[in-house]
This record gives sequence, structure tokens and C-alpha cells, in this order.
Amino acid sequence: MHSGRAGNLMDHVFNILEQYATNLEQEVEVRTKELAEEKKKSDILLYRMLPRQVADKNGNMHARDIAEMSFGFLRAIKTFRIPHLPGERINIRIGIHTGPCVAGVVGLTMPRYCLFGDTVNTASRMESNGKPGKIHISSTTNHYLTKIIGFDLNNRPFRTQTRGEVIIKGKGVMETFFLLTEDDDYETNEQS
Repeated sequence: MHSGRAGNLMDHVFNILEQYATNLEQEVEVRTKELAEEKKKSDILLYRMLPRQVADKNGNMHARDIAEMSFGFLRAIKTFRIPHLPGERINIRIGIHTGPCVAGVVGLTMPRYCLFGDTVNTASRMESNGKPGKIHISSTTNHYLTKIIGFDLNNRPFRTQTRGEVIIKGKGVMETFFLLTEDDDYETNEQS
């Protein structure tokens, strides 16, 4: 009589364990689906804050992408007309520096996308020390464009012109360059 009862008890324990394992598997499956949905939501949120090209890592091609964007700005400025000042033209200076930085959305009341780091400051200095209608680049960006990447999207080599050493506020003396557009000629005698 005891052996029948022990068998029933063991069967009962195994049934409980089997039920527990089945429930656990179902719970894991549900939670995995929830996790995938949350990840998808966070990716959508990230891509709303940043364009997909920025959010995706592209290795060393960031310098090429920024250079191409700068070329696009200069082309657009040539044809842009101010409606109430048809004879006036807009001129822009562009500065590019390559290096690490931190980016994020900062603020609760008015969230803003912000960039932080010395790279951002150096890029700003490249712009402020540049010339209208020119793309002023650091030696680091020059190295990336001419030595590491080499070619633009149209498979043409990037062309740069040395500007020489420039005193940059907060940085000291830096060797800088101008990134030449397809319309630019090398200016051999200009060093400023």
C-alpha cells in the first residue's frame, strides 16, 4: 500500500515540475516577445531623434559624409536667392574636425540634441577661422579624407590645399587645410 502511494506522490511531483517547466517556457517566450517589441520602440525613437545615417555606425566614412554634405551646402548657397534682397548673396564658412565626441538629448522641459567634447570645439574653431565659401579642415580630417578614405561618392580623389599654420584660440598653432570643391583651383601663393 505504501509503494502505490509513493508512486502517486512521485507522479504528482513530476507533473508539478513538468507544469512548472511548461509555464516557465511560455513565460520566457512572452517576455522575449515583449523585449523585442520594446527594442523596436527604442530603435524607432532613436531614429526619430537622429537621421538613420547618423544613428548607424559607418566606420571611418563619417568624414566623407560630412565633406559631401559640405559640398552640397556650398552648391545650394550658389543658387539660393533672398526674396526681398535679390541682388544679395549668402556666404557661409564651413569647419570640419574629426575626433571623438559625446551626443545626447539633454533637458526635460525643452529637450535638445547636444554635442559635447573637444572635437566639437575644434570644429567650431575651424569654422570661425575659415573663409567665406570655403571648407576649412583640421590636419586630422585632412588625413582621414586623403589617406584613409581617399575618394568621394563619385570616386574622385579628395583634393586639399594647405593653409599652413594658423593660431587657433584655445588650441595654439595648428596646421590646417582647405577642402577643395570641383570648382576650386589650387591657389599656390595664398597662405593666410
